[in-house]
Amino acid sequence: MENYIDQIIACINDFEQKFSDFQSVNTTSSDVSEEIQISTEIEVSSETSSQLPNITMGEIPEIVGEIQISIEEEIPSEADAQLPNIIEENAFNESNEDAQELATELFIQEIENSTIDIVRLFCFSLLSGEYISISDLLKKLKLVDEKVKDLIKNGDFLPNNIQTKIFEYTSAITIIVEGYKIFTHDISNKYSSDRINFLFSENNKFESILRESKLSKKLHSLTDYFFCLLGINHIDHCPSNENDYITDLFDLEKKIKNLKIQEYNDLTKDILIKIKFLQHKWKQRKVSENPSAHLYFSDGSVKAVEDFKDENEKLKEWCEIIQTQYELISKNWIYILELRVKSYKNSKLEDLKISEIHQLIKYYKDVKPNSSKLQEISTFFENKNVETLSSYDRYVNIIETNYSLNNSFSLFVASNKNNNFIKEEYLLVKKRIKGEINNFFTEFKYLDYITNFLIKKINEEDKIRFIEVYDDIIKGHCKEEFDSYFLKKEWSKLNFNYVFILPFKESLVPSNVDDLTHIFYASSFVLPPSNNQIENDYLDIKEQYDKLLLFVDTGKYFKKEIQKIEELNKELDKKDFKSIEIISIFTAIITFVLSSIPTYKFVESVYEALLFMLSLATALGIFITLILFSTRNLYKNILAYIPIALLILVCFFGFNTLTNFEKKEYKIDLVTNKKLDSISIVKVDSILKNRTIKVKHEK
Repeated sequence: MENYIDQIIACINDFEQKFSDFQSVNTTSSDVSEEIQISTEIEVSSETSSQLPNITMGEIPEIVGEIQISIEEEIPSEADAQLPNIIEENAFNESNEDAQELATELFIQEIENSTIDIVRLFCFSLLSGEYISISDLLKKLKLVDEKVKDLIKNGDFLPNNIQTKIFEYTSAITIIVEGYKIFTHDISNKYSSDRINFLFSENNKFESILRESKLSKKLHSLTDYFFCLLGINHIDHCPSNENDYITDLFDLEKKIKNLKIQEYNDLTKDILIKIKFLQHKWKQRKVSENPSAHLYFSDGSVKAVEDFKDENEKLKEWCEIIQTQYELISKNWIYILELRVKSYKNSKLEDLKISEIHQLIKYYKDVKPNSSKLQEISTFFENKNVETLSSYDRYVNIIETNYSLNNSFSLFVASNKNNNFIKEEYLLVKKRIKGEINNFFTEFKYLDYITNFLIKKINEEDKIRFIEVYDDIIKGHCKEEFDSYFLKKEWSKLNFNYVFILPFKESLVPSNVDDLTHIFYASSFVLPPSNNQIENDYLDIKEQYDKLLLFVDTGKYFKKEIQKIEELNKELDKKDFKSIEIISIFTAIITFVLSSIPTYKFVESVYEALLFMLSLATALGIFITLILFSTRNLYKNILAYIPIALLILVCFFGFNTLTNFEKKEYKIDLVTNKKLDSISIVKVDSILKNRTIKVKHEK
């Protein structure tokens, strides 16, 4: 199908032909009238001159009376003779003027109809996104502008009323063309890899035309209608959650309704649907921050921004994606998302739409975390052939790549706790980020992790050592990343940075208007970014980073004092340890003395006393050694184990000696006991024998 801008050029060419035909007809009619007038004058003058006699200068006084009489007598008769011709000529002139007036009125009506048709086509071109899909649109708009200028030049010989209408017509078209050119330049720059951040933009030609043009009420309505559409599309390309965004949408909605251009009623319905959808997206973002933020006061009552309700299947699908993507329906979003991706999650990425891949990213990050799948998606976008794509879709590919890398890195940080691994991954992702989009998400995620990590380290490590180890990281590496984060954040807030964006064809929504197949929704299902959340995230990280800077700076300033304090603490600890040692040793000695005294009653020889003292001394030595090991960390010193070995040897020697002594004593006791037993037996036998003898003697 022929694009709309070419149809506009064809309409102007058609109007030029009608303009030329009207000009030729008008010129022919004027020539005929002039010829009739000239021929009449010639006839009257020739007849009068034929009746005059030859007069000399001397005869003039004599024939004055005769001429007077002749004029009085003959002119009435001649006038009577010419009267039928004059009446016929006047009737012809009147009919010619009526025809000219009718042709003029028809041509003026043709101008108005052409203007309505051309402005409608301009609206189609804008709504369908031809400023995106047609790479040479600016050249074609320039061609339209040149053709309009030619109409003005060729109308210099037309009646004033026609010239006025032509000027109004061309002024209206020129105003629309200039406005369209400004918008196209702005959008082209926005999606360009060589984007320039202009201080401001102006168009003196546009402003001059606005001042000089005196448009009719109808033409004013047509141009206002087109500029309302420009405003709607600009809002669509520059999403925001600020209150100005929604108030601008309400203002444009009101203007569109109040213009009441009957010829555009069908188009207005689709435009209002787009406005309602944009309002719905703003509400979904705003309500997540403040549940009452969508209320407004109108006509003496409190009203709320309405939820979107329409039967358009594409827009209904986008509304469902919004519910799950931004987790607006509690925990049910997980179940709904699982059902949605179930049919295509195992398909090849090349066979999927970008919107489906976008849903898989959400699925593999937040529902079923899978780093390898996210890496696969990132690689798919990175390796995509963009040579055949339009400049807009190449820009879209950059956004898609960065979005997938952001989510992959976010999952990596959440599933890893190794600082070095995270830093390496961060530097790698930064190299893979495409374009000059000022994507600050990676800086945000990395700094959020590293600042919390360092804050914990302050409490875990020695203060002086922390400063020595992490000073360069905090004041060098982190500061560089933090400055980059701040600049990108500020740029994004001012330049309406996209988190995600669909390709041009996937952003087209079917239209209900005849001859307009689709309407371009630049922001698709993506909600406006939350500037409040962006700023709060930044302030949270800044607070943590400021704590680190303050700790390092004050720590370095009071480093000597801290060292002195730590030395004093160590000395105090040593004194405490010495006190513990003295008390412990004193207690051990007292115990040794007190426990030794009562045991000597069991000692029967000097040798036994020495062995007993050795045993107690060994036990005392082991006890004191354990005290020293615990208080002075002697277990770290190898030489400290030498006295332990000696004590063990002494203990072993004493134990062995005591054991041998006990065995020897036991043997002696056995021999002695045997001897005593034998002596006892002999004595008993002797006594019994003596008693037996005595008894016998008595008998």
